Order: sequence, then C-alpha cells, then structure tokens
Amino acid sequence: MVLSIGSVVLPDVTSSQTLVSHGPVTPYGVSSYQISGYFLPPIPQGQSIDINVSGYLPGTIGISLFPSGPDSLSPTGSPILFLPVLQGPYSHVTLTSTGTQAYGLLVTSLNRSSYDLVVTSVWSPYYVLRVYLPEGIFLMILGAVGVINFRESRRREAEVRKVLAEVAARKSESGKG
Repeated sequence: MVLSIGSVVLPDVTSSQTLVSHGPVTPYGVSSYQISGYFLPPIPQGQSIDINVSGYLPGTIGISLFPSGPDSLSPTGSPILFLPVLQGPYSHVTLTSTGTQAYGLLVTSLNRSSYDLVVTSVWSPYYVLRVYLPEGIFLMILGAVGVINFRESRRREAEVRKVLAEVAARKSESGKG
C-alpha cells in the first residue's frame, strides 16, 4: 500500500533540485561530435531553469533545451533554447518553464571537448517512482489476499478446536456412563 501511495503522491512533490554532470557522455558514431542528452522531470510552469556550462574550450559546445515526452528525450515541441556554439569559457542561461512539462537538454560537444554542466530548477526527486504503480497495486492485492487467507485459517482453526473440544467432552461423558 505504501508503494502504491508513494508512486501516486510522491512524484507530485517538488523541491529545488540540481543536476550536475561532466561530459561528454556518448560519442555520436565515429565523428568528432558527441551528443549528450539529459532528461529533466516535469518542471512547474513559471519556474526558472538555470543552466550553467563551464570548463570547455570556447566554440566547442552547443546546447538546446526543448519540451520532451514524459519518459524520453523525444522533442514534443520547438526548442525554447538553442545555442549552437558557446563562445565564452563560461555560459549561464536562465529560462522560465513554459508549461508544467518534462524537458530534454542536449549538449553537443565538438571535437570531443569536455564540459561541466549544472542545471538548477524545481522538479520532483521522486519522479521515477510513478513507474512502480502497477507493482504497488499488485503487492497491495497480494497483501489483502494474504490477510484474508490468514483470517480464514484462524477462523477454521478455531472451528476445529471447538469441534475437538466437543468430541473430547462427548468421549468423557460416554466413558462415565
């Protein structure tokens, strides 16, 4: 029951969160480009999204932020941020969430240049728990069946004891007569 309630309620509890990463994460084929994707759980509408990129060579990093599906980096709308090439040694961008939705952040690294990424906003740290709802419901049903079975076995055991007591009482009465 706790898992069911937790998988329904906790994903809606939001607080200030920070994503910290060092990249690049994955090579893009055999080219010198590397594209790293980051999934940001749903951010409430009107909340700020701070993106800081540092530790890279100027002209080697590009970033884009776009609305995505609830479980993937697949874009569901136009990018709200597209910076093809960052020029300074440090980049800070602050945006406002256009709707309560998940976002995808892609960082393109040219010439396999490394970077440090920090994203700060408000989202649920428990967002992944929502996938455990079916398991929670299954465990809740299994627990209910177990409780019912336990109660039924105790009732049967009480009946058997009562019958045995009656049999013993009849046996003792028949032995006296």
